[in-house]
Parts: sequence; C-alpha cells; structure tokens
Amino acid sequence: MNAIRTSFFSAIIAISAISLQAQNGLDFDPSGTADYVQTTFAGVTGVADRTFEAWIYLSGTPSGNTAISDYGLNAVGSRNTFYVNSSLRLGFISGGTNANISSTSNAVPTNRWTHVAFVLKSGTGYLYVDGVQVGTGSLGTVNTPSGNGNLRIGQRVNGGNIPFDGIIDEYRMWNVARTASQLMADRNAEYCGIPTGLVAYYKFNEGQAGGSNTAITTAVDEVAGANGSLLNFALSGNNSNWVTGAALAPGLAVNNLTFNECAGFSFTVGTTVYDSTGMYSDTLIGAALYGCDSVVNLNLTVTQAIDTSVSNSSPSLTANQAGASYQWLDCNANYNPISGATGQSFTAAISGDFAVEITINNCVDTSGCQNLLISGFNLDESGIVKASLYPNPTNSTLHVEMAEDLEDADYIVLNASGQIMFQGSMKFGRSFSIDVSDLKPGLYTFKIKGQGFAFVKEY
Repeated sequence: MNAIRTSFFSAIIAISAISLQAQNGLDFDPSGTADYVQTTFAGVTGVADRTFEAWIYLSGTPSGNTAISDYGLNAVGSRNTFYVNSSLRLGFISGGTNANISSTSNAVPTNRWTHVAFVLKSGTGYLYVDGVQVGTGSLGTVNTPSGNGNLRIGQRVNGGNIPFDGIIDEYRMWNVARTASQLMADRNAEYCGIPTGLVAYYKFNEGQAGGSNTAITTAVDEVAGANGSLLNFALSGNNSNWVTGAALAPGLAVNNLTFNECAGFSFTVGTTVYDSTGMYSDTLIGAALYGCDSVVNLNLTVTQAIDTSVSNSSPSLTANQAGASYQWLDCNANYNPISGATGQSFTAAISGDFAVEITINNCVDTSGCQNLLISGFNLDESGIVKASLYPNPTNSTLHVEMAEDLEDADYIVLNASGQIMFQGSMKFGRSFSIDVSDLKPGLYTFKIKGQGFAFVKEY
C-alpha cells in the first residue's frame, strides 16, 4: 500500500471556489413599500475625509430626490445623503449651513450606466460623474456622530423618505479622499484584494440576474462582513431583484505559488493534476471569492523519489532504499508500528504481513505488504509440538511444560520486533523453567521446534 497525501494547495482551491454571479446589480423599486438595503456598517464618522462611489442606472428622470445611500443622524450636519434629484443633479446633503453641495443640472445621464462619486476632503466636497468633477463646495460643518443610523443603500436614514429608483452596482465607501485620477482609473473594474482605505464594499454580485432569488436576501460586504439585508424586495423578475449590472472587468486574484514536493504526490488546480517538476499557469474563471477570476502560477519541484521495493529473505525483510529512516509496520494490525523495528532490515518472530514506512528528505512513502511464513531455526520440525507456558503473564520465571518428551530441542525467546533475547536447549524431558526477570515488560514469543507460543512479561 503506497502512502497517499492530499496537497494543501488543492484544499485551498476547493475552499475558495464558491463561484458567484459576476457583474450583477440590484434593482430598487420605490413604489409601495420601497426597497432598500440596510447594512451593519456605521460609516465614516466625525469630520474625517471620506469617499462614496457607485455605478447607477436611471431609466428615467426622478420625480424628486432619490437616495443612492445615507447614514448618520437626521440632524443638522449629521447625515450623509448621497442622491440624484429631479434636475438630474448629483448631490450631497448633511443639513444646515456649509453642509450641502450639488452639481450642475443634467450632470447624471439617464438610460445608461454611470459612475458617480462624492469626496469630502478637509471640509470641502467634490462631486464626480464618470470620473469628471461636476461640482464642489464648502462642507465645513459636516460632523457625523457615531452610534446612529448605519449605512443604507437606496434610501435615507430615518426621518426622510427618498427611495432610489433604478439599479445600483459596485457600491464602495472609503475613509480617505479619493482623487479624480484614482476614481477614473479604478471605476471600470472590480477589486479582488482590498485596497488601503476601502472600508465597505458591496459588489451586488449575488443571485441570478432576473431569476427567482427569494432565498438570497443578503448583500455581501467584501471588506469586514458588514453585510446588508435586502428589505421589501420582490426578488423575482427584472425589477426589485438581482439583475444584470454594469459591464465591469472582473477582479483578478493572482496567486504565485512555489512548492517542493515528493514524488508520488500531486497538486490539483481546477481540474488539472500536476505531479512533475515544472512551471504551470491556469486561469480559474470566477473561482476566487466573490466571483473574481483567479490566475494560479505554480512553480512545482519534485525533490525526492523513494524506492519502496523490499527484498524478502524470510524471516527477514530489507528495504532497498538506502540512507533513510525506517519504521516497520504490521499490515494485519491496521499498519501499527512494530516497537523497536526501525532498521533498514527487519526479522519477524511470527508469520504475518509486514510493510516499511520510509522517510527521506522530509518525504514519506510506504512499501507494499510482504508475507512471511516463519518455519523455524534449522531445527527438527518432524512433529507438531504442544506446550503450556505458566504463569502467563509472568514477572520472573516462566515454566514450560511439553506434551511429550523431547531430546536435544533448541529454543529461543524473541521480542515483538523479532530480536532474539536469549536461547538455550533441553537435553531430554518435557518440562523446564526459564528466568525472564531481566526482560523488559512486553509481549514475547517462546519458540521450540518451530512452534511459537506467546507470553507476557509483567513488571
């Protein structure tokens, strides 16, 4: 039986391959009991710099303000309402003097996907559409208290009602002020790794676009698990449901892996098995967490092949692999190690099936089982000997009583590893005693005329 090991790398791929629906979005229906996502994320608080960004799709001009997101307290300077209004202006409202800004009219187009962003930097606000600044102004009184309404996507905090009408995708919040060049450079692709400063990230890639998604009521936060609960959504059809999102480039997780392994072991990447030295590269579509494609670059070196063949010279076995560590095993006892049998060769005390585990350069492999039929010690084996050993267990003297008289009969005592502990002979008779007081406690075999009898030495 050869040893089998599953590589850790294969286990990693199996764990991370939870393919999700890449490039979905979430459609918000404001009619009736309006849809929104309630997250457990507290938002960026105080006067700290911050950035909100998302992809949105407006199928028509809103009849009034429509909230992309909000959090905080419904009080002067305390909320963070990111919205589009009926003039297609992009805006931010915190309430009060020097706490609100908006863009020029018609800054946000309809009937196409649009990237929108708000940035607060050192008390000044900036608004961006598709990476281009469309508004700015003083926000010196913005000061978001902690311990109030967590981030909502598609609706205002308690105290107002301006639900979003359209589709939202790829919502991100940062605790830094993103620059125009950063917004422009990163808006067209998902992230797989989490960049510095990104504190909340909802890709809205869950569900099946336009399908029956009534069991999928959570929007995953990729950063810290501040997931969002979908409230009031129908989750079926092309409205109030998971739908096709913005056409972004999927994020890409690159894994550069180097392994030195033993011959006989293999790595599985996707469905491909590698078991020889070489440089390999695979792209796993949607295999990393959150639906990102994963590129796996594998540098595999097979460092050691072990010769597991065994020479059988009954009652001895010899491993043909030299210069290794050895442990002989009893195949008939669930491959249990044989105590003390750690040499390259092994002599069995009794008949059975035996194998050897070989370790060399941190590689381990096991031979096939070898059968041994122990037939004696060059003694006369013309008859079958019957004997009684007592007391058994014993702690000092072992009495041997034969069923018939024997003449010039040699005997030996072996330990569990097959080593001869002592030997002697009986000139004539059918009974004698052996002093076993010097033996260590354990299981031993007494053999005479090829017949073996087990006894136990106690303390």
